[in-house]
Amino acid sequence: MHWTLVTTCYLVAWAVAAGPWRIGSTALVASWLVGQAWFCATGDALPIHVYLILDPLVIAAVLNWRGSWLDWVIIAIFPLEWAAYDQPDVVRQWWILWGLSSVQLLAAGPWPQIQRILSAVSHGPLYSIDQDRISR
Repeated sequence: MHWTLVTTCYLVAWAVAAGPWRIGSTALVASWLVGQAWFCATGDALPIHVYLILDPLVIAAVLNWRGSWLDWVIIAIFPLEWAAYDQPDVVRQWWILWGLSSVQLLAAGPWPQIQRILSAVSHGPLYSIDQDRISR
């Protein structure tokens, strides 16, 4: 298994973890799954015509259910991907699209939930404890 596929699988799982809270993450993962299904069915690793249909659907989902500034990052990457769709070198095109979609999947993870969890965890009092009071 190629390292890019392993990395992508981890990033997809990361984005799936955010799915219950971020519908845009679910839409992004669903779009990736459709692209993979197309690849499995046809052997076309870069189904640009499929992406041109899916991209606006993902953008609509992210816009409709946005809840984090990271959703704007996901949306901002789409124009870069659209520019890459016209790349004449298919190998370069694949790498550019892989990198951009990896950043999108990374941004689609449960970052806001992790931040809420970390800020809710208490590590004890914020003041120093008077050692004399403890020894009594």
